[in-house]
Amino acid sequence: MEDSFSKITPFLRMPYIIQQKATNIWHQNLKLSDHGNDIVIGVLVMIAMAAVPAMVLFAIVAESVDQHKHLQYISGCNPVVYWLSHFCFDFALSLVVVGLNGLVIYFFDVDVYNRNFNCWAIILTMILYMWSMIACLYPISYLFKEPSTAYVLVAVINLFLGLGSLVFVYMLDLISREGVIF
Repeated sequence: MEDSFSKITPFLRMPYIIQQKATNIWHQNLKLSDHGNDIVIGVLVMIAMAAVPAMVLFAIVAESVDQHKHLQYISGCNPVVYWLSHFCFDFALSLVVVGLNGLVIYFFDVDVYNRNFNCWAIILTMILYMWSMIACLYPISYLFKEPSTAYVLVAVINLFLGLGSLVFVYMLDLISREGVIF
């Protein structure tokens, strides 16, 4: 009962023009997918840059709830020295995170970030962002009574703004390319 079945199918080659168009579309999609690495690195940097200000605000609000500032004032600490030391510590903490982000950008060797000394411009932008964000966190700390609420709210706002900016820049990059098929 050994029956062998076979089916013969004709092999039809695609016309050269259609094959060339399909190859071009595939190469365009490959170029677009190469930006996936850029986006992943951007998201990782964005998460780190959103977590640090939230962590600093958590510490500021927790300090105001526990009244550590009052203990420092009673012991004779000058208010300017107290606030300046806190600002310097928070900024030093953010510099560590910026340095680690710079190492991630450098070692992943993403062309967008490392071409034409872009890495140094991005690191400088992150330093200036942290400087301005930490300065804004001190007045914002008076809006919160609970440290956890402050942490979650600031982290979520930073993540949404960062993710929105990342998507916006990526979409502008896609629109500016010539020959992109939508």
